[in-house]
Amino acid sequence: MTTPPGLEDRLRACAPQVLGILVRRYGQFDTCEDAVQEALLAAFRQWPTEGVPENPRAWLVAVASRRLTDTFRSESARQRRELRAVPEEQPSVPGTDDTLTLFFLCCHPSLSPTTQAALTLRAVGGLTTAEIAAAFLVPEATMAQRISRAKARLRGAEFALPPPESRAQRLSVVLRVLYLIFNEGYVATAGPALHRADLTAEAIRLTRAVRASMPPSRAASLANRADTGRPPAPTETGKTGKPGDPAEGIGDPAGGLHDPAGGRGDPAGGRGDPAGGRGGPAGGRGGPAGGSHGTADGREGAAAELEGGAGQRGGTDRRLGGAAGEVDGDDSGAGGAARGVAAPSNGLGGVAGEVAGLLALMLLTEARRPARLGVDGELVPLADQDRLSWDGALIAEGVALLTETLPVAPLGPYQLQAAIAAVHAEAPSADETDWPQIVALYTLLERFEPGPMVTLNRAVAVAQVHGPEAGLHLLETLRPQLDRHHRWHAVRAHLLELAGDPSGARESYREAARRTLSRPEQRYLNTRASRLT
Repeated sequence: MTTPPGLEDRLRACAPQVLGILVRRYGQFDTCEDAVQEALLAAFRQWPTEGVPENPRAWLVAVASRRLTDTFRSESARQRRELRAVPEEQPSVPGTDDTLTLFFLCCHPSLSPTTQAALTLRAVGGLTTAEIAAAFLVPEATMAQRISRAKARLRGAEFALPPPESRAQRLSVVLRVLYLIFNEGYVATAGPALHRADLTAEAIRLTRAVRASMPPSRAASLANRADTGRPPAPTETGKTGKPGDPAEGIGDPAGGLHDPAGGRGDPAGGRGDPAGGRGGPAGGRGGPAGGSHGTADGREGAAAELEGGAGQRGGTDRRLGGAAGEVDGDDSGAGGAARGVAAPSNGLGGVAGEVAGLLALMLLTEARRPARLGVDGELVPLADQDRLSWDGALIAEGVALLTETLPVAPLGPYQLQAAIAAVHAEAPSADETDWPQIVALYTLLERFEPGPMVTLNRAVAVAQVHGPEAGLHLLETLRPQLDRHHRWHAVRAHLLELAGDPSGARESYREAARRTLSRPEQRYLNTRASRLT
């Protein structure tokens, strides 16, 4: 049997809409989710031979409703509910899209962050339990139990948007879950692979879905502005540039994004399991791909490919309206700059800019993935990467989105991280990176979301501007918090090497290699150490 092109993507796009319809109609999230999975399986079996129905969503609703009816009829003690559950011959399919409400339900406060991530991938992303288990490096049976317990915990939970006063906070949780999924995909915490393209692609797709589901009053305005915005002109290399993290490549090639929560979580933290168990994205207790620490003590890309977060002066600081420029590379102006930024509102509109910022951050970061590995699978530091291999389309989309969002939305941590990536994308080469602007943006980010990993990244930028000794001095202030984390030792090794201390650098590289669970990172760090002997 040949699967029609795009069938799987089409079914995944329909899945959250169908589930939202059923949960709103019948309640019982767990039972409805099982029925939707059966309907998707039936479609996958039948559509290739019988053809795709004229209204795929209505077909799936009808099939899933019949499955629910069969379930209810098998429970003789629930006859009254059975009568309410029997669908019409032609079930009505509302025109509204409950995808955003479904996101909120999957990220319910009663669930742990790891469970929220797993349930979101299952119910909204349409991934199978086996796929989620593989992504999180746990047995399928374990993941099935965790998801089952999560669905059971949501029995009786109201399927509705949160009240206005808590809506922005709840949406922030949704964004954090998506951020953690992406971060684990971009930098696998453990195992032989450096990244998981399937997870980054799914995180981007789901973030697009959140943005598309935002109320039109605010999100549509931002979307229309961004979609019609003109991307910046390509640089002489043929690309608009490169996103990233100022510490990527400093002895630790696998650094990912910065955690805007300043240490509240990392999808790969801990030697854990994103569905609960041995750890989770909430700061060092576990994560989607196992790992040794959470973002609380950090995996915000603090030591990866020396991927700074700023490009040519006049780019991102113009988009920020001068907020970053006021910092001017040191701490003195940070307070004033941060105070001059509008605070988010309590409604969803106030978070719309952060939704756009997160999407831009993901696009700009994913764009550099093709250049991170060499032909033999070795890690390639930023300075040595072939910028022509970066995905120019993703960079242009991310920069355009950010450029149009910053002037009209309250500033937030995701936008700042995306600004770091976008300004870096404007640098024609690594040598032309505007490190003073990176310092300014990280100083501003520290005012929004202070945390040791943000400071760790700022130390890298400070070293580029004021010399390695200045960076080492700032780095030393983080020793009590990050001494057990491999990225702190990787950054220290890099700065000691710049300062002309090969012996100290060699030992720090080796210490960083001993502390990471990622085999690509271990090879990279040990190689750096061996070159100093």
